[in-house]
Amino acid sequence: MAGPFIRLLVVELNPASGQPVCNFSMVCLDGKSVPEYTAVSYTWDHPATHDRKERGALWIDALCIDQGNTAERAAQVAMMGRVFSSARRVMVWLGPSTPETHEAFRFPAGWDSVSDIDIDDVRTGIESVLSAILARPWFRRIWVVQEAALNRSVQVVCGGDSTDVGALQSCVLAVWKFVVDWDPFDVKPVVLGLLFAICDEFLEYGSVRIERLLQQAYCCDCTDKQDAVFAFLGLVDKKLALPAPDYTVSIGDEPEYAAVVDCVYYDTAVALLCHGRSLDSLALAGVALNHRNGVPSWVPDLRHICFEDPFTTVDKTHWDAGSPIASNAELVAPGKLNVHCSVFDTVDTLCAEFKGASVPAYREAMRDALVLASKLLKRPKSISLPSPPVP
Repeated sequence: MAGPFIRLLVVELNPASGQPVCNFSMVCLDGKSVPEYTAVSYTWDHPATHDRKERGALWIDALCIDQGNTAERAAQVAMMGRVFSSARRVMVWLGPSTPETHEAFRFPAGWDSVSDIDIDDVRTGIESVLSAILARPWFRRIWVVQEAALNRSVQVVCGGDSTDVGALQSCVLAVWKFVVDWDPFDVKPVVLGLLFAICDEFLEYGSVRIERLLQQAYCCDCTDKQDAVFAFLGLVDKKLALPAPDYTVSIGDEPEYAAVVDCVYYDTAVALLCHGRSLDSLALAGVALNHRNGVPSWVPDLRHICFEDPFTTVDKTHWDAGSPIASNAELVAPGKLNVHCSVFDTVDTLCAEFKGASVPAYREAMRDALVLASKLLKRPKSISLPSPPVP
């Protein structure tokens, strides 16, 4: 399909049988009258089907993109931002419901009156939200970041239950008030925190800093490792010269596939460091526990899931040492970068390691950091951290 065309799955009901009848329709997103449609965000292990007999137009990637046509797939991925932003609404499909998920969907409705609810009911609601909803694979899929951020009308659906994504976000914030240890649950708070922060940033500025998105990539799953970059193209500043999607080489065709992924990460790092406005992406280059041989140390290797925090991106903390750079890095040879910098101090004391997946470990690291700050500022040591809720 050449140009900004997409397929829509048009669902109508047979008047005689009441059963759905489906057809495909080709639509140009540049047209003056784009029909209303719902874009579906889901994980492939939970097919986007449910028992509601609804009529209308749907966009579902597995059906509306010829997955066997690599050229079409690449072109459609490049315009995924328009697909989701042009939709009347986005439906997040979490999969079939269970008694636990049904109970969990009752909790978001009363999040803002948590203080007036019996604490035992709160714990029950929290546990059901954590174990039945937030542990669903959707929250770990990399594509959902832009799918949830690009549209102002996002509905979260699980079986016959649904809620607005804003209510879900408020519910998660309420959960954070009570949860001290996330370890028993298959939920990583850093993933949820970054997801909602990205949505808020896009809503306010119309784009999201690529460094924040790449940080999220370390916490998410994707089958094709190139999508650690391609899945964010709809959210970033269009002036960035990021690599274009290309799925010519299939997953498993080694060593060609690994080399293609290397090239995507390498070209992304070059675009940011040599043509961007800061060196913040260097903070992400050392996050992964492993680095593939041949990948330069200054290139983030996004193949590895890692929940540990990078150095804070300094453009948000107002540190003068990390403000926008006066001159870009230079690629002096393949794999070799020339960066202009100044030595302004030496690190001789380290705090405990920040672990984003563990609240107790995070608190310990914060306590160490505050003690160190107190010493450096030569102030009396008075450390006050909020106490965890009493069980």
